[in-house]
Amino acid sequence: MAKSTRKRHRTLAWIAALSVAAVVLLVIAAAVLLLRNRGSAPSAVPPGVLPPSSTTSHPHKPRPASQDASCPDVQLINVPGT
Repeated sequence: MAKSTRKRHRTLAWIAALSVAAVVLLVIAAAVLLLRNRGSAPSAVPPGVLPPSSTTSHPHKPRPASQDASCPDVQLINVPGT
């Protein structure tokens, strides 16, 4: 009776180990396939060169170097002794 229980446990352990190994292999294969597909389509533009952006219907004003003092967001911070 003890041998049959031990044999059953050993069989279940082998099944569990093989199942875990199969899952690990599937995850590795999926990762390799995803990385290979992502890297296989090289773009015509070199990595350091950005493609020209499409023009929008309303151009934006360039950002100023500093904010105008008449803007209500500008606050004066007075630190005594400086």
